[in-house]
Amino acid sequence: MTTPMPKNLLSRIKHAAGLNEAAIALASRLYVPAGIHGDKRDYQRFMVLSYKRSGSTMLTSALKKHSRAHCFGEVFNRAHAMAWTEGYDNTNSWLNAIRNHRPEQFLSQFIFRGYAPTVDAVGFKIFPEHAQDARFRATFDELLADPDVKVIHLVRQNKLAMYLSLVQAQRSGVWAVSRGDTAQPSAVTIDPTQCAQGFSALEAEEDFFRERLASRDHFAVSYEQLVQDPDTYFGGIQQHLGLPVEPMQRATGRQRTVPLRDAIANFAELEMHFTGTPASAYFSDESNRDT
Repeated sequence: MTTPMPKNLLSRIKHAAGLNEAAIALASRLYVPAGIHGDKRDYQRFMVLSYKRSGSTMLTSALKKHSRAHCFGEVFNRAHAMAWTEGYDNTNSWLNAIRNHRPEQFLSQFIFRGYAPTVDAVGFKIFPEHAQDARFRATFDELLADPDVKVIHLVRQNKLAMYLSLVQAQRSGVWAVSRGDTAQPSAVTIDPTQCAQGFSALEAEEDFFRERLASRDHFAVSYEQLVQDPDTYFGGIQQHLGLPVEPMQRATGRQRTVPLRDAIANFAELEMHFTGTPASAYFSDESNRDT
């Protein structure tokens, strides 16, 4: 493991180094993924294309728990790189400066770098807002055009469940819960007009990735499929990545453990508002259950 450098010395090195090639190489030696760093580079690179409140944390944490894979978080999050990997500081100003101004080098030297012999697949997740960011758009397009980079496209079929989850997270500030956490948010009231706008925004985000994946090999899966039949669908993802199939380990819990009609205070009002529209399917007994 790398020995931490005194903060005052490291600060002077950062200031003097800037963002040239030598500085980036130095940073890559100082910040390494703990326990899995090595020289292996012939592993499968991958991206998980998904959306907020679609189960992306559930999937990426399960891939991270695989014995022969590692999955980072939102490395192109607009605020700062959310690597969620021991050895990387998500808010480190030097790493984020490299990411913001030299995203290709950031990927090659901090994400798709050398790993231990036991690592056979490495990837991260990305949302439409990350792919559309002017700083990272070209890098995303290059990755998508590279046939050697595997892609998993994760969606959530029930947009009402997505929108409710987003509203709850925004109001509570809690974006993920640990597995086994039984806390249940109180029922919320949702404005029908804002809900319709939310559906449109979610569908537009989905179209953004779908259009770019139309002629590209990828593994498509929904949150509902992963929850209801993890053996089949998580198994398929592992096969897509060339990994030995292992049981899906969930590190996160469900934020909602009751049917939608119990989690939304004005469920009947919303259901009536969307009657006769494509969104009415989100209110059916099948879609309304606890997933």
